[in-house]
Amino acid sequence: MVAAATLGMLSAGIGPQKESDAKMTLTLQAMSVANALTRLSTAAQLPLVASTQTANEVICLRFKDVPLCEALKRIAEAVDGTWRVEGSGYRLIRTSDQLRAEKTHEYQLDVERFRGEIQRAADGLDKYPAWSSAEAESLAASAESISKGTKGSLTDPKFMSQAYAIAQQTPMGRFEKQFASLLDPQELADLPLFYQVVWSSSPTAMQRPLSHDALDRIRQAIQAQKEWNEAADRHGLTDRSNAARGFWMEGGFDSSAGRQHPVGKVLLIGTRTGLGGNATFELVGYDASGSTLGQSSSSLSDTSVDATAFTNKKADSSPEADSVVSLGPDAVALVESFPRQNRGDGTLTQDLIARLTNPELNDPLSLTLSPALTKIAEIKGANMVACLPDSAMSAATMGNGHEVRIRQLLDRLAYFQVDSELKNGWLVIKPKRPDEARTYRADRAELGKLLRRLKTGGPLTLDEDAYFALNLPDRRINIMPQWLGHLLQRTQVNGSNYDLLRFYGCLTQAQKRSMANGGLELSSLTPGAQEFLARIVYGSDSRLRFTAPPSQAGNPDVVSQRNLFMRGFLRQATEALPNGIPPQGIAQLEAGSAFVVRSDKEDGSGPRGAMNPRDLAWQRFIQDRPDLFPGMDQPSQRLNLSALELASEARYTFTFTFSPTISLVSTLNGRATDESQRVTMDGLPDEFRKQYVAAYEEFKRSYANAKPGQFGTSRSTPPP
Repeated sequence: MVAAATLGMLSAGIGPQKESDAKMTLTLQAMSVANALTRLSTAAQLPLVASTQTANEVICLRFKDVPLCEALKRIAEAVDGTWRVEGSGYRLIRTSDQLRAEKTHEYQLDVERFRGEIQRAADGLDKYPAWSSAEAESLAASAESISKGTKGSLTDPKFMSQAYAIAQQTPMGRFEKQFASLLDPQELADLPLFYQVVWSSSPTAMQRPLSHDALDRIRQAIQAQKEWNEAADRHGLTDRSNAARGFWMEGGFDSSAGRQHPVGKVLLIGTRTGLGGNATFELVGYDASGSTLGQSSSSLSDTSVDATAFTNKKADSSPEADSVVSLGPDAVALVESFPRQNRGDGTLTQDLIARLTNPELNDPLSLTLSPALTKIAEIKGANMVACLPDSAMSAATMGNGHEVRIRQLLDRLAYFQVDSELKNGWLVIKPKRPDEARTYRADRAELGKLLRRLKTGGPLTLDEDAYFALNLPDRRINIMPQWLGHLLQRTQVNGSNYDLLRFYGCLTQAQKRSMANGGLELSSLTPGAQEFLARIVYGSDSRLRFTAPPSQAGNPDVVSQRNLFMRGFLRQATEALPNGIPPQGIAQLEAGSAFVVRSDKEDGSGPRGAMNPRDLAWQRFIQDRPDLFPGMDQPSQRLNLSALELASEARYTFTFTFSPTISLVSTLNGRATDESQRVTMDGLPDEFRKQYVAAYEEFKRSYANAKPGQFGTSRSTPPP
C-alpha cells in the first residue's frame, strides 16, 4: 500500500511527485472515473475523488508494478485533466483552460479537414483540359464509344469505371469541384449539425453572403452545360434507348436553346451531416423572376474516417499486431443476440441482462470492449490507460466473430475517432475529439432508466420515447442506447420526425391543451422547444407548404407567390421565412388514435413495424404470392401472421402557421399506451378487419394479370 505522505506535492499540475518506489498492480474494466478512483483510492489507501468535470469519463486500466504517482499522471493525461490537492488526498479536475484548448483543437481539426477537401477538389479540377466546345465534342465521342462497346450497361463494372471518369469531366462534374472553392473552411467548421445553412448572392437576414464571383461561375457553368448538351445530342447520349442516359445527363442546369435567361440569384445550401468534416451542398441558380434555372449537388467528406482509410498508423507496427484476442463472453453473447438477418438469435442469460440493465455500475463498454483491450495490453506486456467514448463500443460489436486481431481492433477504434499508441511500455487509448465525445456521451443514469424500462416488456409509448429522445444523446450520432435497447426489446422506437419528437417532449400538458383548443403562440414556447422547431423549419428535411384563403386563390400576387414556392426560390425556408420564425405564429395540435398490429418474422430475427389495415393486407398478399414477389417464401422475409400484437397507436398532427400563406404540417405516430393484446386474424376489431379485407381484395384485382418475376423483389410498403 502507498501512504498519502509518500506522494508529496503536485508536480507542474499534472500528477504527484514520485517520492517512493512503492508500486501497484491493478486491472479495472471500463467504468466511470468516479468509480475507478474509488477502487484506486482503496488500493492505494489515499483519498482520490473526481470532480463534476471528470466523474463521468469512462476509463479502463491495466497497471503492473506501476508507481502510484505514474499511474495518476497517466490517468490525468488520458482524460485531459489535472490533479489538485484536496485535504489529505487529490481531486481530478479539468480546468477552463483545458476545456477551451480542447474545443479550439477540435475546431482546428475541422477547419483543416475541410481545407483539405477543398484543396483536393481543386487539384482534381486542375487535371482536366480547359473546357471548350472542342472538349465537349471529344468527351461526347468517348462516351458514345464506351456505350457501344459495353452496350451502356450500368451493371458492367468496366463501363461504370470508364463512364465515371468521363462524367467527372463534364460541366457538372467539374462544377461540383469548382464550387468547393466558393467555400470558407472556417465557415464550414462552424456549421451546426442537421441545419440548412444558406449562402446567397442577395442574402436575407437568415442567410450568409456568397462571394461576388459566384454568379460568374454559374454563368460559365450554364454555357458549358449548353455546349455539353449539344455534343451529347449529336452522339446519341440523350436518346431514351441509351441505358446510361441518366448517367450522362443527371442533374445540371436547364440550358436548352429555348431558355437562355440570365442568372438573377444563387443559393448555396450546406448541411453538416455528421461530426468531423462531413457536409453536403446544393447550389441552386434562379432567373431574374425567381424561377429555378437549375441545381448541382456535391459533398465534402472527411477521408480520414472513410472506410478506405481504416487504419491506425501508430498502433499497428508491433510484432504482436497480428495476435488474436477474444472479445470476451459478454461481448460475444451481446453481438450474437442482436437481431440481424442471417445470424442466429442468441439468448442473453439473466445474469447478463441484470448487468446490462445496470449501466451505472456495469458500464456497457465493460461488457463489450474493455476485456479485449486489457488482453491486448497483456499480450504487449504494457501498462494501459484507456479513456473510451461511447462510439468505441462499435469497434467490438461490428464484427461477426468471437475473436479479432489486435491490428484489426485498433484499426476499428481509429475508424471511430479513437487514437491508440504504444510507447515506452504504455498503451494509451483516448478519443481524438474528447470534447465531442463528452457532449454526445449517454448519461448512464438515463441509459439505465431506458434499459430497465425496456426489460419490463412492451414498446415505449410516444411520451416515453420523447422523454428519452430529450435525455439521451442525439440518436443520429450516438447509437449506443438504441443498440442496447434493441437487445432487450425488438420493437422499433420512433424513427421518423426525430426533431418533432423532441419538440413534443418539451411541451407541458398546459401547452398541449392550448394547442388543441385554438392554438398556442410560438413566443410562449420554451427555448428548448423553439430550438427544435427551428431545426424542423430550417433543417435538412424542411417541409414548408404554401396555403392561401380560398377568397385569395385567384389573386395574381398570390398565384405568383405560389409559383415561386412550387418552382422558385420561395421553396427555400430561409427565403419563405426570411426573418426567422415569427413569434406571433401559431402552433395547433390535433390528437387521434387508431389500432395497429405488429408481428415477428418467421425466423425470429425481429419484428415488423406497426401496420395499419392496408399495410397488413399488403403483407398478407405478398406472402400469398411469392411467385410475383421473389423471396417471400423465405422465413427471413415472412411475418408470422397467425400471431399478431394489437395495440392503440397515437397520432399527433402539428400545424404551425407562420404567415397567411406559409405553414408546416407534421405528424408523430407512436404507442398511446404500453398495453397490447395477442390476436389472430379472426380476432381483429371489426372495422380494422373490414378495411383489411377491402385492401386485400383491391390488391388481388390490381395484380390479377401480373406475371411471375415481373416485380423483381418484394416491396415492404403497399403501392399508393
